[in-house]
Amino acid sequence: MSASDEKAPEVSTNPAAQAAFERGKEYCKKKDYDNAIKELTEAIELDHSIATFYNWRAGIYDQTERYDKAIADYTEAIRLNPDYTPPYCNRGALYFLNKERDKAISDFTEGIKLDPTDANFYSWRALCYESKRWYDKAISDNTEAIRLEQHDIKLAEHYCKRASVYRQKGDFDNVISDYTEAIRLDPTKALYYADRGISYCWTKQYESSINDLNEAIRLDPENEKVREWLREVAERGR
Repeated sequence: MSASDEKAPEVSTNPAAQAAFERGKEYCKKKDYDNAIKELTEAIELDHSIATFYNWRAGIYDQTERYDKAIADYTEAIRLNPDYTPPYCNRGALYFLNKERDKAISDFTEGIKLDPTDANFYSWRALCYESKRWYDKAISDNTEAIRLEQHDIKLAEHYCKRASVYRQKGDFDNVISDYTEAIRLDPTKALYYADRGISYCWTKQYESSINDLNEAIRLDPENEKVREWLREVAERGR
């Protein structure tokens, strides 16, 4: 989650409020969160009608683990501008991380209604469905996120998330297929090779498993768990 706010940000008609907001953003980029909150609070005091101000301050409260304050600010941003999508995604993600899955699903579903082209809403809702073991719904949302995503690195992440659901269903052919696509899109991630390697092991494709696990170790030499898997696969493949 982030305090960033790229979708149709509102601009205050109060120049002092807008200036305080801009200063708050700069402090946030420098990770000087205390001063960022101070400036954003000043912006809100000068003009409390701007949802963007609340969304940014909420993001900082979120990052600094002041979750109740974050929820309150996200909620106020939504109240001020119910058609503004970022706080739905941000509040929904916070609900998800706090294990309030139904509230999270509600926020992501509302976000999808407002902007059905945003892959992030589908991806987050898929995580909620997966956590509730609603695997078919999770796969459906992950598939929609894949269809909508424009950027290769994010697209690889969506394939990885769908592979996770297929794994829980025991569908290792699709797990391997999705990780293969993720690797094509982003061949720098040790995790993708490791997880595909483990899936090859479960399907008794030991040579392919060893190759992937070795590549994962090359990319992440400090990962002892992958080394343990490599030793186990080598033993199984004898």
